Amino acid sequence: MNIYKHLQKKLGERVRQQELLAPYTTFKMGGPADYFFEARTQEELVNAVRASNALALPFFLLGGGSNILVSDKGYRGLVIKNCTNNIVIRGMYGRREAGRSSGKVFVEADSGVNVNTLVRLTIEEGLGGLEMHLGLPGTVGGAVYMNAKWTHPEGYLGDAVYKAEIVTPSGEVKAVPKSYFRFAYDYSCIQKTKDIVI
Repeated sequence: MNIYKHLQKKLGERVRQQELLAPYTTFKMGGPADYFFEARTQEELVNAVRASNALALPFFLLGGGSNILVSDKGYRGLVIKNCTNNIVIRGMYGRREAGRSSGKVFVEADSGVNVNTLVRLTIEEGLGGLEMHLGLPGTVGGAVYMNAKWTHPEGYLGDAVYKAEIVTPSGEVKAVPKSYFRFAYDYSCIQKTKDIVI
């Protein structure tokens, strides 16, 4: 079976072969991926995982490309570049007095959203809780994966997580609470389970 044609059938014409990975990493190093796909929506991200599974093709999810080294030999399989970028503010729960909120606001962000984009948006909207992460490189998905921390003694990004949707390595999509991640210093359980935040 022609893997490239199968991937194109499942994912469309944006699947590329022998794509150099160096431009997609902050270190600007790395050889070619056998196959490369930019997932622009959560649905495309899930479909790419499922297409890889159907072919028993190894895959690697690439976010902002910070803090990763790619071999000059590249990657044998499909690299899924996470370009999902939706952010939705879901509303306030609590009181509002004289322009000040004393409640919670839930912000939903796709895992491909740049952390700085998310933080700047919340600041512009007058929302607090993420400002200590301004300047953190990478994407929301990578920051959850690593339980990233940018400043001391402020909190970890995992402190701001309420719940998330994940796709398992087998392609199952499910919603999970914050407790699922078992956040600790530079750690979330998805480092072991290989689940992907969508």
